[in-house]
Amino acid sequence: MNKYHLSKVEEGIYVSCLNETDAYNLTYYSNLGKDIDIKKFIESVKKAFDLHPYLFTVLYQDDEGNVLKKIEKEELNIPVIEVDKLEIKSDVFKMLNNHLYRVYIYKFKGDYYFIFDVHHIIFDGTSTRVLFNDIFNIYSGKKVEEESYDANDFVIDEDRELASDKY
Repeated sequence: MNKYHLSKVEEGIYVSCLNETDAYNLTYYSNLGKDIDIKKFIESVKKAFDLHPYLFTVLYQDDEGNVLKKIEKEELNIPVIEVDKLEIKSDVFKMLNNHLYRVYIYKFKGDYYFIFDVHHIIFDGTSTRVLFNDIFNIYSGKKVEEESYDANDFVIDEDRELASDKY
């Protein structure tokens, strides 16, 4: 199992979240309409997640109390929930020993709504564009490449830079 320490930016976000805030939750939803092939869409989301393993990051503490991160792949469960009222809420993420995303689909008045709630410590605006484009492209039958660089690679580069004479 590969384990990594947090980057300097991730450390700052983590410390900010010790007060159990939802300020770093990124909650997205999209009306998929009535005509979407919902099974195909769910499979597209699962395939996109598999291409971006960093989404499966879990933070944990080692025996010395250091916060580390590891990728813990899991079967992505995307429930379809029929609702009487369209209400999107974002609960506080438990930062340690949990995945930092929630994915589900609401069915409301015949329309399907894709809801994706993710913590900023593992996701940002660029990630949004990349993931959503990948989901759309997979759904459309286009070939999508697995990510070649993630935040764990960034930590390795950051460590190298911090240890350099140039720094």
